[in-house]
Amino acid sequence: MSVARELGVRYIWIDALCIIQDNEDDWERESAKMALVYSNSCLNIAAAFGHDNTTGLALELAPQSRCFRIYANHTDELSTVPDAYSQYVHQFYFRLRPRADLDFDQFPLFKRAWVQQEMILSPRTLYFCGDQLIWKCRRQWLSEDHSTCMPFDKDEHQILDSTLRRVMGQKAGLYTNEQSVLTWQSWIEDYKRRYLTYETDRLPALAGISAYFTSKTGASSLAGLVWWRKEPDLLLKQLAWYATEDGNPANAARRSGRVPTWSWASVDGTIRFTREPLLHPLRPQVQVLDAQVLWRGSDFVSEIQEAYIEVRGDMAPWPPVFTEIPDEVHWDFCDSIDAKPQPMNYEILGLEFLHLFDVAANDDDDKSPKPDSNHVALILQRHGRDHSAGLDTYRRIGLCIQSSRGWTDEHALDDPGDLYTYHPIFPGRKERKHIRLI
Repeated sequence: MSVARELGVRYIWIDALCIIQDNEDDWERESAKMALVYSNSCLNIAAAFGHDNTTGLALELAPQSRCFRIYANHTDELSTVPDAYSQYVHQFYFRLRPRADLDFDQFPLFKRAWVQQEMILSPRTLYFCGDQLIWKCRRQWLSEDHSTCMPFDKDEHQILDSTLRRVMGQKAGLYTNEQSVLTWQSWIEDYKRRYLTYETDRLPALAGISAYFTSKTGASSLAGLVWWRKEPDLLLKQLAWYATEDGNPANAARRSGRVPTWSWASVDGTIRFTREPLLHPLRPQVQVLDAQVLWRGSDFVSEIQEAYIEVRGDMAPWPPVFTEIPDEVHWDFCDSIDAKPQPMNYEILGLEFLHLFDVAANDDDDKSPKPDSNHVALILQRHGRDHSAGLDTYRRIGLCIQSSRGWTDEHALDDPGDLYTYHPIFPGRKERKHIRLI
């Protein structure tokens, strides 16, 4: 409160105080307003080094962290105090600690999933970083030692808020929905790397930014995915995700509850979207007929009552030619399927492929199949039947990426999103089906 008072700001909003703790109704009601709170704020104050709400904002200025300002005039005279009677035309800033030591990865705040929405939505943020203040607005980051900085210099840890701001700030027609989807996917990958005390908050912590994003782009939200009814093919790209858990999908687990299996929010751990649709023309193989998510109360912060995506596309049973699971098949979880089951296990489980889309390796507009095309398919398991809709229902089990180019074991690739199987997914046994993914 002292910071707000010194800045002359009359009102302050603190989540731990303004949301009644242990009151589910108040928490649901106020959590749904996060987009309004942060996007309409004057300034967001954040303790970057704080592990919890007891840390406070105190700065501990070690001698080696202090910043010195030196003035210089035309006569090359230097001074630490500006002279009112001299024309000092240059100012230099020095600190004893090297700039390279300022590592944002060390701050607990930047690892929290709940903080992502306030970092993106707040027009300005003042970070208390232990030994100095850092200012962030929609133009740049500035540290107290006057060096311009960005939060992370590694691609996998980028906040990506500047890109998202461009998506939400552009006038209608200047930024395509496809570009918006790519930004959303990158943001979700970063979001899934962040820590949550309660995994059940995975969707609620996304409520604010999802509401703001959809209001600016005209999209609809689908339990962590976004789509436009007039451009249903954009939804297919978002279904092509796979669990990684930092390269070890065996550590991933399917979330219990009513989160649909086609959403990345249904699994714990990190995820990645396949990169094929980003680089080459996409040929959809599935027709999206309808999609719906019904919430008990407010979107994202209440319980999901019903969620489905209704599609029509080519399906095929698991090919008997597989004698073991190739590395190019990405399971969503490994707690109910053995990591290397035998073919008979697949028959029992009733696994099937749903052909999502093909990606041409060339850039022409010819829609005919190419021998060097890549194929992306969902691995599904029949769950039951929705008698009211008259449709079979399927749960997602994993993702398979295949190339027609005859890769062999010796063709090792660095990016698991670029790995392909060299066995045909559809060896002439495909069947056109109208189903619901749940």
